[in-house]
Amino acid sequence: MYKFIKKLVVLGIALCLSVSTSIITFADGWEQDSKGWRAKNNDGSYIIDSWYQAPDGLWYYIGADGYMLHSSWTPDNYYVGTDGVMVDSVKKFMEIDAGDGTKMQVEVIGVEDDGTWYGKTLQGAPVVSMGKYGEFGKEIYDVLVQNWMDGVYADEFELRYDAKLMLGVISEENYEAIIKEIRAMNRKTAINTTLEAWKMDFANKWKTSYDSACVEAKKADPKLMGPVKHTFSVANLDEATTEIGHDMCKKCATMYYGPDNRNYRYKWHVENGMVNVTVVSSMGTVTEDMLN
Repeated sequence: MYKFIKKLVVLGIALCLSVSTSIITFADGWEQDSKGWRAKNNDGSYIIDSWYQAPDGLWYYIGADGYMLHSSWTPDNYYVGTDGVMVDSVKKFMEIDAGDGTKMQVEVIGVEDDGTWYGKTLQGAPVVSMGKYGEFGKEIYDVLVQNWMDGVYADEFELRYDAKLMLGVISEENYEAIIKEIRAMNRKTAINTTLEAWKMDFANKWKTSYDSACVEAKKADPKLMGPVKHTFSVANLDEATTEIGHDMCKKCATMYYGPDNRNYRYKWHVENGMVNVTVVSSMGTVTEDMLN
Protein backbone atom coordinates (compact mmCIF):
# COMPACT_ATOMS: atom_id res chain seq x y z
CA MET A 1 0.00 0.00 0.00
CA TYR A 2 2.93 2.26 0.14
CA LYS A 3 4.74 3.74 -2.68
CA PHE A 4 8.24 3.43 -3.98
CA ILE A 5 10.17 2.35 -7.02
CA LYS A 6 13.99 2.59 -6.91
CA LYS A 7 16.21 1.77 -9.86
CA LEU A 8 19.69 1.32 -8.50
CA VAL A 9 21.58 1.84 -11.72
CA VAL A 10 25.32 2.19 -12.03
CA LEU A 11 26.14 5.07 -14.32
CA GLY A 12 27.81 2.92 -16.98
CA ILE A 13 28.67 5.16 -19.91
CA ALA A 14 31.36 4.29 -22.43
CA LEU A 15 34.47 6.45 -22.36
CA CYS A 16 34.86 8.03 -25.74
CA LEU A 17 36.14 11.26 -27.16
CA SER A 18 38.83 12.72 -24.95
CA VAL A 19 40.46 12.71 -21.59
CA SER A 20 42.14 15.78 -20.13
CA THR A 21 43.53 16.59 -16.72
CA SER A 22 40.24 18.07 -15.48
CA ILE A 23 37.37 16.96 -17.72
CA ILE A 24 36.28 13.52 -18.92
CA THR A 25 33.91 13.53 -21.91
CA PHE A 26 31.60 10.55 -22.51
CA ALA A 27 29.95 9.37 -25.68
CA ASP A 28 26.39 10.28 -24.78
CA GLY A 29 26.92 13.91 -23.76
CA TRP A 30 28.03 13.52 -20.16
CA GLU A 31 31.12 15.29 -18.85
CA GLN A 32 32.72 14.85 -15.45
CA ASP A 33 35.05 17.25 -13.66
CA SER A 34 36.14 17.71 -10.07
CA LYS A 35 32.76 19.18 -9.13
CA GLY A 36 30.50 16.53 -10.67
CA TRP A 37 28.61 15.57 -13.79
CA ARG A 38 27.35 17.88 -16.55
CA ALA A 39 25.30 17.09 -19.66
CA LYS A 40 25.35 18.71 -23.08
CA ASN A 41 22.60 19.57 -25.52
CA ASN A 42 22.94 18.50 -29.14
CA ASP A 43 24.25 21.98 -30.02
CA GLY A 44 27.11 21.63 -27.54
CA SER A 45 25.66 23.93 -24.88
CA TYR A 46 25.36 22.72 -21.30
CA ILE A 47 21.97 21.81 -19.85
CA ILE A 48 20.97 24.04 -16.93
CA ASP A 49 18.10 23.72 -14.45
CA SER A 50 16.26 21.04 -16.42
CA TRP A 51 15.56 17.33 -16.71
CA TYR A 52 17.85 15.35 -19.00
CA GLN A 53 16.96 11.95 -20.44
CA ALA A 54 20.11 10.01 -21.23
CA PRO A 55 20.30 7.61 -24.21
CA ASP A 56 19.67 4.71 -21.82
CA GLY A 57 16.23 6.16 -21.12
CA LEU A 58 16.91 7.18 -17.53
CA TRP A 59 16.10 10.66 -16.26
CA TYR A 60 18.50 12.98 -14.41
CA TYR A 61 18.07 16.51 -13.14
CA ILE A 62 20.68 19.14 -13.97
CA GLY A 63 20.71 21.94 -11.39
CA ALA A 64 20.91 25.68 -11.83
CA ASP A 65 24.70 25.44 -11.56
CA GLY A 66 24.80 23.02 -14.51
CA TYR A 67 25.64 19.92 -12.46
CA MET A 68 23.63 16.74 -11.96
CA LEU A 69 21.72 16.53 -8.69
CA HIS A 70 21.96 13.39 -6.59
CA SER A 71 20.45 12.19 -3.31
CA SER A 72 18.10 15.15 -3.26
CA TRP A 73 14.72 16.56 -4.25
CA THR A 74 14.35 18.35 -7.56
CA PRO A 75 12.57 21.72 -7.85
CA ASP A 76 9.42 19.94 -9.07
CA ASN A 77 9.45 17.58 -6.05
CA TYR A 78 10.83 14.37 -7.57
CA TYR A 79 13.69 12.48 -5.93
CA VAL A 80 17.00 11.50 -7.53
CA GLY A 81 19.14 8.79 -5.94
CA THR A 82 22.83 8.56 -5.18
CA ASP A 83 23.46 7.79 -8.87
CA GLY A 84 21.38 10.79 -9.97
CA VAL A 85 18.64 8.67 -11.51
CA MET A 86 15.07 9.81 -10.93
CA VAL A 87 13.27 7.49 -8.52
CA ASP A 88 10.14 6.53 -10.41
CA SER A 89 6.75 7.21 -8.80
CA VAL A 90 8.13 9.00 -5.74
CA LYS A 91 7.28 12.63 -5.10
CA LYS A 92 7.66 14.87 -2.09
CA PHE A 93 3.88 14.97 -1.65
CA MET A 94 1.83 11.98 -2.74
CA GLU A 95 -1.56 10.36 -2.50
CA ILE A 96 -1.31 6.67 -1.65
CA ASP A 97 -3.69 3.77 -1.08
CA ALA A 98 -4.71 3.56 2.58
CA GLY A 99 -5.50 -0.14 2.17
CA ASP A 100 -9.22 0.18 2.88
CA GLY A 101 -10.50 1.53 -0.39
CA THR A 102 -9.59 5.14 0.40
CA LYS A 103 -6.59 7.37 -0.27
CA MET A 104 -4.40 9.39 2.08
CA GLN A 105 -2.00 12.27 1.59
CA VAL A 106 1.62 11.81 2.69
CA GLU A 107 4.76 13.88 2.76
CA VAL A 108 7.90 11.90 1.93
CA ILE A 109 10.75 12.89 4.23
CA GLY A 110 13.57 10.63 3.07
CA VAL A 111 14.43 8.04 0.44
CA GLU A 112 16.89 5.20 1.06
CA ASP A 113 19.21 3.51 -1.42
CA ASP A 114 17.69 0.10 -0.66
CA GLY A 115 14.42 1.12 -2.31
CA THR A 116 12.32 2.38 0.56
CA TRP A 117 10.98 5.78 1.50
CA TYR A 118 9.63 7.08 4.77
CA GLY A 119 7.39 9.98 5.55
CA LYS A 120 4.26 11.06 7.40
CA THR A 121 0.57 11.65 6.82
CA LEU A 122 -0.95 15.11 7.03
CA GLN A 123 -1.95 14.16 10.57
CA GLY A 124 1.67 13.35 11.44
CA ALA A 125 1.42 9.54 11.50
CA PRO A 126 4.57 7.78 10.21
CA VAL A 127 4.43 5.96 6.87
CA VAL A 128 7.06 3.60 5.44
CA SER A 129 7.14 2.05 1.97
CA MET A 130 8.19 -1.48 1.11
CA GLY A 131 10.25 -0.82 -2.03
CA LYS A 132 9.72 -1.70 -5.69
CA TYR A 133 9.22 -5.43 -5.24
CA GLY A 134 7.01 -5.28 -2.18
CA GLU A 135 7.27 -6.93 1.20
CA PHE A 136 8.86 -10.18 0.03
CA GLY A 137 11.36 -8.83 -2.46
CA LYS A 138 12.67 -9.63 -5.91
CA GLU A 139 12.63 -13.41 -5.39
CA ILE A 140 8.84 -13.38 -5.59
CA TYR A 141 8.97 -11.09 -8.61
CA ASP A 142 11.24 -13.61 -10.34
CA VAL A 143 8.71 -16.39 -9.64
CA LEU A 144 5.92 -14.31 -11.17
CA VAL A 145 8.07 -13.63 -14.24
CA GLN A 146 8.88 -17.31 -14.72
CA ASN A 147 5.25 -18.35 -14.30
CA TRP A 148 4.16 -15.78 -16.84
CA MET A 149 6.77 -16.80 -19.40
CA ASP A 150 5.94 -20.49 -18.90
CA GLY A 151 2.23 -19.89 -19.46
CA VAL A 152 1.21 -20.83 -15.92
CA TYR A 153 -1.03 -17.75 -15.88
CA ALA A 154 -3.73 -17.86 -18.53
CA ASP A 155 -3.91 -14.09 -18.76
CA GLU A 156 -3.24 -10.79 -17.00
CA PHE A 157 -5.96 -11.26 -14.41
CA GLU A 158 -4.41 -14.53 -13.21
CA LEU A 159 -1.03 -12.77 -13.00
CA ARG A 160 -2.61 -9.97 -10.99
CA TYR A 161 -4.25 -12.41 -8.63
CA ASP A 162 -1.05 -14.26 -7.78
CA ALA A 163 0.94 -11.02 -7.58
CA LYS A 164 -1.56 -9.54 -5.13
CA LEU A 165 -1.22 -12.58 -2.88
CA MET A 166 2.52 -13.16 -3.23
CA LEU A 167 4.10 -9.70 -3.17
CA GLY A 168 2.77 -8.83 0.30
CA VAL A 169 2.67 -5.15 1.25
CA ILE A 170 3.33 -3.04 -1.83
CA SER A 171 2.20 0.33 -3.10
CA GLU A 172 -0.48 0.40 -5.78
CA GLU A 173 1.91 2.23 -8.09
CA ASN A 174 4.66 -0.37 -7.71
CA TYR A 175 2.16 -3.20 -8.09
CA GLU A 176 0.86 -1.74 -11.34
CA ALA A 177 4.40 -1.13 -12.61
CA ILE A 178 5.32 -4.77 -11.97
CA ILE A 179 2.19 -6.03 -13.75
CA LYS A 180 2.88 -3.81 -16.76
CA GLU A 181 6.51 -4.95 -16.88
CA ILE A 182 5.70 -8.66 -16.73
CA ARG A 183 2.68 -8.41 -19.05
CA ALA A 184 4.98 -7.08 -21.79
CA MET A 185 7.29 -10.11 -21.59
CA ASN A 186 7.13 -12.92 -24.14
CA ARG A 187 5.50 -16.20 -23.13
CA LYS A 188 5.25 -19.75 -24.40
CA THR A 189 1.48 -19.84 -24.84
CA ALA A 190 -0.98 -17.46 -26.48
CA ILE A 191 -3.55 -15.48 -24.50
CA ASN A 192 -7.28 -15.49 -25.15
CA THR A 193 -7.39 -11.71 -25.30
CA THR A 194 -11.19 -11.55 -25.54
CA LEU A 195 -11.66 -13.48 -22.32
CA GLU A 196 -8.75 -11.62 -20.72
CA ALA A 197 -10.42 -8.28 -21.46
CA TRP A 198 -13.70 -9.52 -19.98
CA LYS A 199 -12.01 -10.72 -16.79
CA MET A 200 -10.13 -7.44 -16.40
CA ASP A 201 -13.37 -5.50 -16.88
CA PHE A 202 -15.09 -7.71 -14.29
CA ALA A 203 -12.27 -7.21 -11.76
CA ASN A 204 -12.00 -3.46 -12.31
CA LYS A 205 -15.74 -2.95 -11.90
CA TRP A 206 -15.77 -5.12 -8.77
CA LYS A 207 -13.04 -2.98 -7.20
CA THR A 208 -14.43 0.37 -8.33
CA SER A 209 -17.94 -0.39 -7.09
CA TYR A 210 -16.61 -1.75 -3.78
CA ASP A 211 -14.36 1.27 -3.18
CA SER A 212 -17.26 3.60 -3.87
CA ALA A 213 -19.55 1.66 -1.53
CA CYS A 214 -16.91 1.78 1.22
CA VAL A 215 -16.73 5.56 1.05
CA GLU A 216 -20.49 5.79 1.64
CA ALA A 217 -20.57 3.06 4.29
CA LYS A 218 -17.81 4.73 6.30
CA LYS A 219 -20.02 7.73 6.97
CA ALA A 220 -22.08 5.62 9.38
CA ASP A 221 -19.64 2.77 10.01
CA PRO A 222 -16.05 4.16 10.05
CA LYS A 223 -14.44 0.76 10.70
CA LEU A 224 -16.59 -1.03 8.10
CA MET A 225 -17.62 -3.71 10.54
CA GLY A 226 -21.12 -4.01 9.07
CA PRO A 227 -22.36 -4.93 5.62
CA VAL A 228 -21.10 -3.18 2.49
CA LYS A 229 -23.18 -3.76 -0.62
CA HIS A 230 -22.04 -3.02 -4.15
CA THR A 231 -23.32 -3.79 -7.63
CA PHE A 232 -21.90 -3.66 -11.14
CA SER A 233 -22.54 -4.98 -14.63
CA VAL A 234 -20.37 -6.49 -17.36
CA ALA A 235 -21.17 -7.69 -20.86
CA ASN A 236 -22.35 -11.29 -21.15
CA LEU A 237 -19.64 -13.29 -22.93
CA ASP A 238 -20.18 -16.85 -24.17
CA GLU A 239 -16.61 -17.79 -23.25
CA ALA A 240 -17.14 -16.59 -19.68
CA THR A 241 -18.74 -19.75 -18.33
CA THR A 242 -20.54 -20.06 -15.00
CA GLU A 243 -17.44 -21.75 -13.60
CA ILE A 244 -15.28 -18.80 -14.65
CA GLY A 245 -17.81 -16.39 -13.15
CA HIS A 246 -17.72 -18.11 -9.75
CA ASP A 247 -13.93 -18.24 -9.88
CA MET A 248 -13.79 -14.51 -10.64
CA CYS A 249 -16.04 -13.68 -7.69
CA LYS A 250 -13.94 -15.73 -5.27
CA LYS A 251 -10.66 -14.27 -6.51
CA CYS A 252 -11.92 -10.68 -6.55
CA ALA A 253 -13.14 -11.07 -2.97
CA THR A 254 -9.72 -12.36 -1.95
CA MET A 255 -7.88 -9.57 -3.80
CA TYR A 256 -9.98 -6.58 -2.82
CA TYR A 257 -11.28 -7.35 0.66
CA GLY A 258 -7.72 -7.42 1.92
CA PRO A 259 -6.40 -8.90 5.15
CA ASP A 260 -9.69 -8.40 7.04
CA ASN A 261 -11.09 -11.66 5.67
CA ARG A 262 -14.57 -10.24 5.26
CA ASN A 263 -17.44 -12.67 4.91
CA TYR A 264 -19.32 -12.25 1.64
CA ARG A 265 -22.10 -13.48 -0.61
CA TYR A 266 -22.80 -12.70 -4.23
CA LYS A 267 -25.38 -13.29 -6.90
CA TRP A 268 -25.81 -12.42 -10.56
CA HIS A 269 -28.42 -12.51 -13.26
CA VAL A 270 -28.21 -12.03 -17.01
CA GLU A 271 -30.49 -9.51 -18.65
CA ASN A 272 -30.35 -7.72 -22.00
CA GLY A 273 -26.87 -9.04 -22.74
CA MET A 274 -25.42 -7.91 -19.41
CA VAL A 275 -24.32 -9.82 -16.31
CA ASN A 276 -25.56 -7.89 -13.27
CA VAL A 277 -23.60 -8.73 -10.12
CA THR A 278 -24.53 -7.93 -6.51
CA VAL A 279 -22.09 -8.49 -3.62
CA VAL A 280 -22.45 -7.98 0.13
CA SER A 281 -19.51 -8.28 2.52
CA SER A 282 -19.22 -7.81 6.26
CA MET A 283 -17.03 -8.62 9.25
CA GLY A 284 -20.16 -10.25 10.65
CA THR A 285 -22.60 -12.75 9.19
CA VAL A 286 -23.85 -12.19 5.66
CA THR A 287 -27.27 -13.66 4.90
CA GLU A 288 -28.96 -14.31 1.59
CA ASP A 289 -31.63 -11.69 2.17
CA MET A 290 -28.93 -8.95 2.31
CA LEU A 291 -28.45 -9.40 -1.44
CA ASN A 292 -32.01 -8.28 -2.17
